[in-house]
Amino acid sequence: MSNERLPLEKIAEIIVDQLNPTAARDLIIQTSQLIDDPKSVIDELLESSFATNKFAGKENYIGIVLAKLSVSEGSLLSYVNSFLPYNVLGMRSNNAESPIFICMIPALHAAIGNPFINLVSPSSNDGAYEYIKRCFRFPFFEIDAQGDQEEIDKLSAAEIGSLVNVHMVDETFGKVTKLLTKADMSKYVFDKDALAASAAASSVHAAGNQIVSGDAVGFYNELRAAPAFKDFSDTMLMALVANAKSESNFVPDAAGDIRSSSETRAIEAFNGQNGARGNYCSFGYWQLNVCPEVAEGREFVNYFNLNLNDKKEVYNALIDKDKQFEFVAWRIQSQPVFQPYIEQEEKTGMSGDETAAFYAGLFAQYFENCSLCQPGQQENVVRQEFAASLYRELRSESEEE
Repeated sequence: MSNERLPLEKIAEIIVDQLNPTAARDLIIQTSQLIDDPKSVIDELLESSFATNKFAGKENYIGIVLAKLSVSEGSLLSYVNSFLPYNVLGMRSNNAESPIFICMIPALHAAIGNPFINLVSPSSNDGAYEYIKRCFRFPFFEIDAQGDQEEIDKLSAAEIGSLVNVHMVDETFGKVTKLLTKADMSKYVFDKDALAASAAASSVHAAGNQIVSGDAVGFYNELRAAPAFKDFSDTMLMALVANAKSESNFVPDAAGDIRSSSETRAIEAFNGQNGARGNYCSFGYWQLNVCPEVAEGREFVNYFNLNLNDKKEVYNALIDKDKQFEFVAWRIQSQPVFQPYIEQEEKTGMSGDETAAFYAGLFAQYFENCSLCQPGQQENVVRQEFAASLYRELRSESEEE
């Protein structure tokens, strides 16, 4: 992460009004902002104010962590808060040493905009500043885990992109109570090198050697020993390792894509990554999704001829390591986009690490198909880089032997 500090003139541009976001349902509008036909605009606002509030009675929401801030004695935020009305920042003296979060609650804050979209150009020097400025449009929340020290520790370690449960005490004030899914997107916000790397997949080969975890090497060895992958090249297996790293961190019963109880296909379970219980749609090493009509989880259910309505049967199959291996191997072998490469150790015109990276990007694009998995996007590039680094590390070890 870059150690550069924001220049004072940039900090000054973050106006105090941005430190006091209004509630999602509040509307502040000035006469000067009404154009063309002010009366029609006012009539429409009055009419919408009497519409049914679909969030009435709802207290818990899923929030996305945008920033984690220190409010300890002497911090800038603590200093600013001393000039603002009580509770504007959700700060409490009895919790002064704990961090507070800026969170986006998609269900409530859609109108404010997504700060992750079109964040910065990789060549921009203002990436961190622009992101922070957008974050200050959203509310602040303190931790309230009701004395559960383990949960407080988990929340204190949560980084940008983590999903948390936000309990809204009223329409203007809420607290973060639980970590749902751990993530860390801070390097894409603050690290210029990582941002530049996400601009194009061609940067993968020049990224240099990255130290990959022992878990990654161990998982590769598991795939290499599995009968389902006996005909797969080493580079294709490294691509699968890289994607499993991003999807589940090699946890066989990892659960993701948390949903509300209204999602009929979601399965109530514990997330093997953090122990959080919830209604999840995606499971396993490669996060097979069972909720949409067309998704890899549904293909999995059909492949093993499972009863989709028997959630226990489906869940037990989804977290079964051998079944995951068998399905993914079959799925790759059955798709034309992968068939030319399954047994090919090096793609024509590419070195071994470039080939592993290429396969990782291919799998991210056509199998995982996540929102940032398309060519040139962050998740696609991250997986390519990891696969290339794994190749270099394993080949280096084999040469030393």
